[in-house]
Amino acid sequence: MRKAQSLLLAGVTAACMAFQLSQANATVVSGSSSSYGEAVSLELTPFLGTAVDVTSGPIPTASGSAPGMYNQTNSVLSATLLNLITTGVINASANSNIDGSPGMKLAAASASVDQLGVSILGALGIGASVIEAEALASGDYGALSATGTTTLAGLSLNGIPLINLTISPNDTLLSALGITVTLNEQSGSGDGISSAGISVDAIHIAFDNVLYLGLDPSFGSSLGLLNGDIVISHAQANIFAVPNAATNPAPEPATLALLGTGLVGAFGMRKRRLA
Repeated sequence: MRKAQSLLLAGVTAACMAFQLSQANATVVSGSSSSYGEAVSLELTPFLGTAVDVTSGPIPTASGSAPGMYNQTNSVLSATLLNLITTGVINASANSNIDGSPGMKLAAASASVDQLGVSILGALGIGASVIEAEALASGDYGALSATGTTTLAGLSLNGIPLINLTISPNDTLLSALGITVTLNEQSGSGDGISSAGISVDAIHIAFDNVLYLGLDPSFGSSLGLLNGDIVISHAQANIFAVPNAATNPAPEPATLALLGTGLVGAFGMRKRRLA
């Protein structure tokens, strides 16, 4: 009797598991990605007089959101901002294959800048032949991931080539007198189960109350404090998933039959024991 009960219980359990599995149709439901080549947002607050803003971009931009597959690209031949920044070709792209159907999906973006030249306050010079940031969010429910990479070729600081430079995430190249230069700046988000995302800045130059002595014509001759950011090559991507599709599939006939047989058998056995 006990053996029969055990076999019956195993059958009912298997049927229930099969029924649950038939419902586990995970789906990536949405995602987004975007990128740009350069963005400048600086403000000089003079000790006397009115504030001076120096801004640019973000340019060029590419972005998209899903569901609905997309593949966006944009580029400019060059960019120049006063004496601060000069570039060659800048490219931006964003793409995704998220269409609302089950299976592994992705959202991705990249931005590249050729022949970069940055000059700040007559004291900080950064150059590079190629700069690129890439962001990728991919996977399926329960196994989502987000990765970012930065490529820097021909990087130099104040005209000195930086050879054999190993770039790890959030690598601080310079931090002095309120100026911070971060390479491969990355910020992740999500739990890896229902969401994942990442943001990547190939170069981020931040100014925090930097003393300005009136030596750079980009900001005029007034003495003051400089605050703000310069970002070169930015990319971000996000992806979101749910454990079940919006409309759960109907259980297969064989699954229903197995579940029904097990339940009927269990009811019959209980009835005989009570008799």
